[in-house]
Amino acid sequence: MACADAIDQIEDTSSKHALIEIAERIRREITDRPIHLTTEDSRNVTFLHPRDKQGHAPLFTGEWNDDFHNAIHVFATGEPMLLPGFR
Repeated sequence: MACADAIDQIEDTSSKHALIEIAERIRREITDRPIHLTTEDSRNVTFLHPRDKQGHAPLFTGEWNDDFHNAIHVFATGEPMLLPGFR
């Protein structure tokens, strides 16, 4: 599995987004095993996660949800999710 982190910080105005080109190339060149590509984006965009008629993901498989991850971490461990020095 590979995750493209903080993609909301990538400014790309090209006709084909760089992340689409990266995903297409990875999927074109690695054909001998399953590939799971994820993104992490505070905007929760969907243009990188289309599905074909069979439900397969031709680009990125899914979106990492940091907010959900952090909430589950606090619930499971009881650890506070405070920034250092923040009360």
